[in-house]
Formats: sequence, C-alpha cells, structure tokens
Amino acid sequence: MANLARRLRLQETVKERFVAEQEIARNAVLQRQLDVTRERATRQTETLRWAAAAGTAGMLVIALLSYILITNLRHRRQLMRLAAEDNLTGIPNRGRTVALATAALEAAATQRRPLTIAIMDLDHFKTINDRCGHATGDHVLKEFARVSRGSLRTADILGRWGGEEFLLILPDTTLDAALASIERLRVLALAIKVPCTDGETIRVTFSAGLATTADGARSLDEIIARADAALYEAKNEGRDLVRIDRESYHTASTGVRRAL
Repeated sequence: MANLARRLRLQETVKERFVAEQEIARNAVLQRQLDVTRERATRQTETLRWAAAAGTAGMLVIALLSYILITNLRHRRQLMRLAAEDNLTGIPNRGRTVALATAALEAAATQRRPLTIAIMDLDHFKTINDRCGHATGDHVLKEFARVSRGSLRTADILGRWGGEEFLLILPDTTLDAALASIERLRVLALAIKVPCTDGETIRVTFSAGLATTADGARSLDEIIARADAALYEAKNEGRDLVRIDRESYHTASTGVRRAL
C-alpha cells in the first residue's frame, strides 16, 4: 500500500511538473509574442514620429518657399513701382510719363479725339530753394503734385518731367477745357503754403505751354516740342502765364484767343 501511495504521489508530481513546464512554455511564447508586438509598436511609433517630423518639416519648407515667393513678388512690384514713379512726388517719372503719353496719343489718333499736352514750370523755384532751403522746395513740389492730382480727372496724367517741370496729358480735351484745367491748378498752386524762416510770403505760381493734336501733330516729340516752345514764350513774357504754341493757336476758339 505504501509503495502504491508513493507511486501515485510520484505520478502526481510528474503531472504537476509537466503542467508547470507547459505553462512556462506557454508563458514564454506569450512573452515572445508580447515582445514582438512591443517591438512592432515601437517601430510603428518611431515611423509615425519620423513621418510627423517629415510632415512638419515639409510644411515649414512650403511656408518658407511661400514666404520667399511672396517677398520676391513684393520686391519685384516695388522695383517696378520705383522704376516708374518719381520718388519725391509719387507721380509717374519722366520715363513712365513718356510711355503713358505715347499710349494716350495713339488712342487719340485711333479714336479721332483731341488731346492736349501742357508743360508746367514752377516760377522762381531756385529762389524758393535759396531763400527757404531745399526741404521747402521739395515740400512745394510734393504739394503741387498732390493738389494737382486731386483736381484732375481720372483719365488725366500728371508726370514729373524734370526738376520743377511737370507734364500734363489731357485726353479728349480741347484747348478751351485745357485752359480751364490749368486755371484750376493755378488757384491751387497759390494756396500752397511755403514755410520760410524770413517771414516773407512767397506765392507759388507756374508758367505753362500748351499744344494740341487738333492742329495735326502726329508724334509725341512734335507736340511736346511745341508745348515746350510755348512754355519758353510764357517765361520770356514775365512768367505766371499760359501760352499756346503757334500751330495750335490757329485752331483755337475765339474764347481761347480772347483769354490769351
């Protein structure tokens, strides 16, 4: 009986050990599977982290490229504006004025409409610079450009011609209407305040020469030369005057001739 009992215990012990070993083996398999799963999850997390970093870097690169593109476009527009704009008065410079005047002249010829050009020169401008300083002279130029633009039509073009000279292009405008525009500018010029330390009041006036396509002028150089000749005539006759070139005067109305 004792031997039988020992054998039964031994069998039970062997059985328990077998079950334990099987459990250990299963646990080892589960542990390996868990380790593999953890390793796979770690790799996936790392991959996602790198993907997120790459995505962020990509967005930063896109943002940087967009910023560079926008900056370049702004810079290009600024360069184009500076190339076409007078840096003191903000109106078209001589080169841009020539281009605009050429286009206006071509349109007038195509549409068979009158076009009048005026060259205006501020009187005694050197005296303003000498007595009141160049800063005051610059102030007068800027104010004249500002008030003139405010009184002109949208289609009219005022450009800085050089120094104290301005070129005014008046599309679809007869000499009568051009003289009315010049008179408005004359009144506005007189209202410009000239800050001068000597206390003496300085009036801002200008002389102007006009020419029109109605007399048969075909090229921009021709009509500007005629307006320039009329300007010199106004200067020689005492300044603060408006004169029309001789060819245009023949086509002027009686009212214009009387006004002059």
